[in-house]
Amino acid sequence: MATTATATLRVQKDIEQQMGGQLTVIRGNLLRDNFCLYVINVITKEEKMAWLGEHINQLEGTGILYTGTRPSTDIYSRWLDFLKVSSVGYNAGLDADSRITIENGLMNNTWKCIISTNALGMGIDKPDIRFIIHTQIPQSPVHYYQEIGRAGRDGKPTMIILFYGPKDRELPESFIEGGRPSLKKYEKVIQTVKNELLGEREIIKRANIKQDQFRVIKADLTEQGITRITSEQKVFENTYLKRDNVKDAFTLKDPNEITGKSILLIDDICDSGATLKELGTVLSNFGASKIAPLVIAKTVGGDLA
Repeated sequence: MATTATATLRVQKDIEQQMGGQLTVIRGNLLRDNFCLYVINVITKEEKMAWLGEHINQLEGTGILYTGTRPSTDIYSRWLDFLKVSSVGYNAGLDADSRITIENGLMNNTWKCIISTNALGMGIDKPDIRFIIHTQIPQSPVHYYQEIGRAGRDGKPTMIILFYGPKDRELPESFIEGGRPSLKKYEKVIQTVKNELLGEREIIKRANIKQDQFRVIKADLTEQGITRITSEQKVFENTYLKRDNVKDAFTLKDPNEITGKSILLIDDICDSGATLKELGTVLSNFGASKIAPLVIAKTVGGDLA
């Protein structure tokens, strides 16, 4: 069983491909009827701070205030301290003990508000987070849904507040541009695979790019129908796995057709991952008199060393 909270359809299909066949996919409804979503139009950071000073203590229960960067976390944390709002700052740069202490405090409603980057929330299952405030629009709708989805899991009314100003697009757009490979790297990958079937490792080596960059490019090209992903070559290191791999994989309506025949085996024609030796054993059991292997392409973990 594999579970995920907010996978897109593309991620879902990737998970299905990684797990193989014979799957039952159950996809729930992403709508949360208990959410009250608000967008607060602002021009400056000072206006965001003024709104917080006027309204945060009026919000029911405890919650999380998300910022876009660590410096912003410090700024808002000091502002709420000045307002004497019970709060604490959190980011991935804290030591492990400090992070654990704050996470435990979140679960126990120690503070009115935790000010954090998106580092806070993964793996935390708290039913009664009553509000989420974003001082900066997240990198994508998926990020936004994941972050607000940490609130209101008990089904009670929950406030979701997003500050938005004209310049707020700059930070997430810079993250997006910085995280996406350049056009030249897309072209390198396309040229590398244009005339030859290669595995991931060989493509990365020849195109001279990082693994995470290649996987972003692969996902984009596959989604746009420019490339398609073929199944990886199976590699079995022992006879038991090889035998199990071909068990019931090949059938003949009349096995007697094999008896006394000479058979030419062409490697990879079935793309089964089974070795020539194991296929030969199956056919020998059907009564083949001679079996000749022909390897047209040596692959990783192939039959001939």
